[in-house]
Amino acid sequence: MCSSTYRWLVGLLVVASVVAILVLKFTGAQGITSNSPTAVEMASATHSSTPTPSLPDENTDPFPSKADPAAQIEWVLRHKKPAMILFHSNLCRPCLMMEALVQMVRRDYEPTVVFIEVVIDDPANADLVRAARIGSIPASLFVDRSGQVKRVIGLMKQQDLRAELARLMTEE
Repeated sequence: MCSSTYRWLVGLLVVASVVAILVLKFTGAQGITSNSPTAVEMASATHSSTPTPSLPDENTDPFPSKADPAAQIEWVLRHKKPAMILFHSNLCRPCLMMEALVQMVRRDYEPTVVFIEVVIDDPANADLVRAARIGSIPASLFVDRSGQVKRVIGLMKQQDLRAELARLMTEE
């Protein structure tokens, strides 16, 4: 009798675990971690030279090329601009869905919010991915004007993405 009760309880735990995993997966649940690196840590990971002093005019310091996301992050910090940094892969289906969602909403938030994409498949971005402590993709980092980072792991819902971007726009 004890053996059958034990088996029944173990089976119930396994079923509950599977259901919980499926619910999280199919509801688009997001993980928010509190041990996010600062934007300064990420930017300094690939550019260890002396920090560039703040430049007062964006016209004399143009936004860097899309090919250099670390330089883009440094630019955002120098100019105290809010930014969304999307770490993704070109081979990951949820990443492609997240990238499409960002492309769909970004026109509503530019130029106030700067959008930076980091393709983790590119070896040139390896130091930045490591410095940002990216373990799961897609990963979205929301950097406010002060350089504080909020990390969201996984595919976001449109309303959640818009809420984060609106928060970046309103924070001073």
